[in-house]
Amino acid sequence: MDSVTQPPGVHRQMDYRAAIWVVTPKGRDIATAVAGGLPGSRIFRSSGLDTGDASSGIFDKLSDAVAREFTRFNAHIFIMSIGIAVRMIGPLLDHKLKDPAVVAVDDAGRFAVSLLSGHVSGANELAEKVAGIINAIPVITTATDAAGLPAVDVTAREKGLFIQNPEVIKTVSMALLTHQRIALIDPMGVFTNTEFAAHPLVDRHPHAGLGQEILPPHAAVVVIDDGIGNTLANTLVLRPPSLALGIGCNRHTRAAEIRELMDGVMDKFRLAAESLFCVASVDLKFDEPGLVEFAAELNLSLRFFSKDQLNAVTAIQNPSAMAEKHIGVKSVCEAAAILAAANGQLIVPKHKSTNATLAVARMPCSSSV
Repeated sequence: MDSVTQPPGVHRQMDYRAAIWVVTPKGRDIATAVAGGLPGSRIFRSSGLDTGDASSGIFDKLSDAVAREFTRFNAHIFIMSIGIAVRMIGPLLDHKLKDPAVVAVDDAGRFAVSLLSGHVSGANELAEKVAGIINAIPVITTATDAAGLPAVDVTAREKGLFIQNPEVIKTVSMALLTHQRIALIDPMGVFTNTEFAAHPLVDRHPHAGLGQEILPPHAAVVVIDDGIGNTLANTLVLRPPSLALGIGCNRHTRAAEIRELMDGVMDKFRLAAESLFCVASVDLKFDEPGLVEFAAELNLSLRFFSKDQLNAVTAIQNPSAMAEKHIGVKSVCEAAAILAAANGQLIVPKHKSTNATLAVARMPCSSSV
């Protein structure tokens, strides 16, 4: 058995699940057109407005409905004034990395305004998409876009990277806006062939590592790495989905024991948990409750391999006589980690707790992005 969703990393366009809010008859046709161009979206209309769409949501009070649906959709399109939209979403905002994309469209369908989460959640891209559907003018006000500069957070999103310290995004953007130099430390080549890496103000250091001093000093540093190290205040740390976790365990092993083993190993080897993209094991463990719970707690996909697949791996370092005797497999955790990492490098050999074994493998550079 080999079941897994594709690990994140490759360039992706946003998959918008949009709530479209409409309160006027003029906005009704716009809402219908936008919904037709955005599969998976849903129209929400005021109770006195008939859209002819039986699947549309109906609300009596807009603020209550928006509050109820705000986190259920990754995008919201308000076909009404910006002022109303701002008042609706203001009390609901959390963080720029968590808030959904918000676009406002005027009642005449002339402008599609990117209002919130322009970069990470893709409101800028959504505004352009909506404008294309209704033949409107997209309005983008983020500074880097207005200046025609690449946005590091957009590139990070497209590459499936976790932003470790999002507060430094503004430091990187300001360096570009003020024509100061930026160092890019990217040993895996994740940003290769991107607009950001090609910018003349960006100095690429492909062989540098996390925490390594780059001379001369730069106004900002962007590091793409799955390791943990000391960084300066002007360093933006991006985590690639590059590490696969191989797990072997006895029956009825608790998720807490596996988590404790993982935490200790990741800390010992100075690896970022945010770079883990899957948990892998032998297919006999597909219904192991503790393993399933552990993966769910970390929001990681589970991947399982057959005995034949595991035994075909030749790069294991610590074969297990017990595993071979009881289940016919020379290695579970090391072999599973290597296979899940697309036959990548075993960087953490087998470590044990009372009931579990764990190993970590890194995707090849060309496969991790």
